[in-house]
Formats: sequence, structure tokens, C-alpha cells
Amino acid sequence: MLKINLTDTFVEARRRDLVKLRIDCRQKLEQLDGVDDDGGGDVADRTDIDLNKQAQSDSYMRLMAELAEIDAAITRIQRGTYGICELTGEVISEARLEAIPTARFGLDGQSKHEKLLQRQAVVSARSEKLDGHRRPDIL
Repeated sequence: MLKINLTDTFVEARRRDLVKLRIDCRQKLEQLDGVDDDGGGDVADRTDIDLNKQAQSDSYMRLMAELAEIDAAITRIQRGTYGICELTGEVISEARLEAIPTARFGLDGQSKHEKLLQRQAVVSARSEKLDGHRRPDIL
């Protein structure tokens, strides 16, 4: 079994950091929920409102993803797997966890993960390109 060299004090400090991040994230989500649209205005006003709604939607999705990462890190702490790279199984450095408390991968694992994502994006783009040039099926 892999020995994790993270002290209880270090892990508790990261847990506190994560709880603070979670609170901040939830507050930002609540602020987004509190933004209202009065429904009035001319076309330019409506366009601005639509652009703002899109930006709010993007922010909301980003914050929800961030909240999920924070919750996942807290769960890893509870399970005793915090600080273990999900891809390589190696120990994630304290410096990395301190800088990124939600880190799921060590440096090597992050590099491999990003290469995998790039390959998936290329395959997806090729697939979309092929789908766009395909002849309709003949009955």
C-alpha cells in the first residue's frame, strides 16, 4: 500500500481551505441567483440583458463545476485518499496541494490527463467533421 506522507495537520489545513472555498463558491452562486431581469427596455437593452444572462449562465456552470471539485476533494479527505493522484496512484506533492487544494493529479498525472483530453478533443473534432459531410441515408 502506498504511504502518504501528509501530516494530519497539513490535511486539516487543506480541509479548512476547502470549506472556505466551498462557502465562497456558494455565496457567489447565491449572488447569481439574486440577479433579476426587469423585462423592460429597448432592443439594445434586451441584447445587453441577453448577453448578461449568457455570462451569468457561464459563471453559474463554472461555479457548479468548482463546487463539485471542492466536494470531491473533501470526500477524498474523508476517505483517506486525499493527496493520491487519481491517474498514476503517486503521492501529490504538498506544494501542489497547498496551491491547488482540489488537485486530483500530481504533475505527471496532470500532464497525462491533459494529453488524454487533447486526444479526445481531436477525435471528437474529427467525428464532428465526418458527421457534417456524411450523405443522408437512403431508404
